[in-house]
Amino acid sequence: MNIEIERRGARRRRWLAVVLATALMVMSHLMFLFGFSTGRSEEAVFAGGIVGIALGLVPGVFVVAAFVSRHPRALRSTLLATLLWMLVAIPIGLVNLPVGLVGGFGVGGAVAFRLDPVHSLRLRLLAVGACVAYTLVLQLVSPVAGLVGGAPLPFVAIGLVDSLQERAAAESDRR
Repeated sequence: MNIEIERRGARRRRWLAVVLATALMVMSHLMFLFGFSTGRSEEAVFAGGIVGIALGLVPGVFVVAAFVSRHPRALRSTLLATLLWMLVAIPIGLVNLPVGLVGGFGVGGAVAFRLDPVHSLRLRLLAVGACVAYTLVLQLVSPVAGLVGGAPLPFVAIGLVDSLQERAAAESDRR
């Protein structure tokens, strides 16, 4: 009985972390889009400030993901997630900003969220890859919807994959 209560608490923490980190991620995503969409020179200083705030939110997203999900090495995973975000989001974002942001946040989130023994990093990354592919297809179908349509997906996909893996592990334990 104690194990079931503990599992329920871990599930609630994970989904709380997903919701809070997703809210911050979407704010950062929108700020990046706004900051890089301004074209006039009068708006450039303001846009630079918005991009600076968006960059400052990136580690905050991963701090929330790691600490709220109670990652055993939260600080280390936050630093690694931020580094991975820079390695993925910046190069891809130079070609396609929304796809780069979704990929960067997704890859960073895969390592920032608590990784229990039943969870698989490989499946998390596959879920993130599906979100990136969805964002790219959405941009081809509707360019306007493609700008923000994929923003909330990476962390939700990670949470869903983890939930499915926990359910499969619980089913195999019952047998």
